[in-house]
Amino acid sequence: MEQKITDIDRLVSRRKPEPKEKDPHLQVKQLTLDLKRSQQELLLLNEFLKNNLADIERLHKTIEDFKHIKNTFLNNISHEFRTPMNGIMGFAELLARSENPEERSRYASHIHENCLRLLHVVDQIMELSQVQCNQVRIQLMPFRISSLLKQIHEEFAATAYRRNLQFEVSCLFHEDLEMVTDRKIVHRILQCLVDNALKFTNEGFVRVTCRLAAKRTLIWEIQDSGIGIKPEFLSLIFEPFFQADTGMTRRFGGNGIGLALSLAYATRLQGRLHLLSKENKGTTVSLKIPAVIPH
Repeated sequence: MEQKITDIDRLVSRRKPEPKEKDPHLQVKQLTLDLKRSQQELLLLNEFLKNNLADIERLHKTIEDFKHIKNTFLNNISHEFRTPMNGIMGFAELLARSENPEERSRYASHIHENCLRLLHVVDQIMELSQVQCNQVRIQLMPFRISSLLKQIHEEFAATAYRRNLQFEVSCLFHEDLEMVTDRKIVHRILQCLVDNALKFTNEGFVRVTCRLAAKRTLIWEIQDSGIGIKPEFLSLIFEPFFQADTGMTRRFGGNGIGLALSLAYATRLQGRLHLLSKENKGTTVSLKIPAVIPH
């Protein structure tokens, strides 16, 4: 009998106590906290979605810009290929029909010029592709800056003279100063920039200057009094194959590769390109390269 009573007591002691009824005020307080927490989470989620939507819109705009650049490139490059090809075919036909030695010589000369133009387009496309794929090796060596400026002047003086433009090249420090970098690449960048300046300048001047900044930076500036660039095109002007105005492309020539090529080369030298321009007022392009000056 005592054993049974003991077992009953054990069972009674193991029973869980009846849950107390929760305080309604505490329940309301807890629900309020949960609601605030949910609101904060919704705000964060909304902000996250807004940011992602902005990123998607920017990506969409970039894709649309790229499509426009691609279509412009295809239009320009087809023109750059078809024009010399049509010239080659036309003059070749005239050459075959003519028996006059002077005419045949002139036609052959035109064919040669168109072949060079076509080859130039292909070379620029291949060159840009190699630079962007990091297939161009950097060869650092000391060279005299004044000699490079002199070479640029000799290469473009005749073009400037034919266009009746004032062409100036100046070095704003001692002529014997040398720097260590890839001379060939710097030369190529300057060629592209000066060629662009001369191409889009009808009257006035093109100036090339070189100066040494305080922080061991060599700054090359190519300034012209040309047609300038519209503000809405400044952010895209360094894109490959971009032309601010296809009408200008037909008038002045070019395929929109020069500035893109210059930027790619400058980046390989850990340098920068900066462009300031006003429509119908002219353009200034600055090339900044870290200057290693040998003692």
